[in-house]
Amino acid sequence: MELNEKYMLTVKEASEYYNIGTKALRRVAENGEKKFAVASGNKLLIIRHRSEDYLDWCCDNNIPVGELADDERDSE
Repeated sequence: MELNEKYMLTVKEASEYYNIGTKALRRVAENGEKKFAVASGNKLLIIRHRSEDYLDWCCDNNIPVGELADDERDSE
């Protein structure tokens, strides 16, 4: 099954699919930003269509991916 046909992707698959580093992708997903990831045991799974909506939102608002996650950490 092709990655663009899957409902959920592992962090590694999503990183390859979106060409985003695994560290940045995991940081954003773990913060629960826009609610596009779920934990299954100790595996983090990315809901593909929700993450695409998030990336579109970042582009529409001229916000670098992960910037909001960094802001949330700074405010703690």
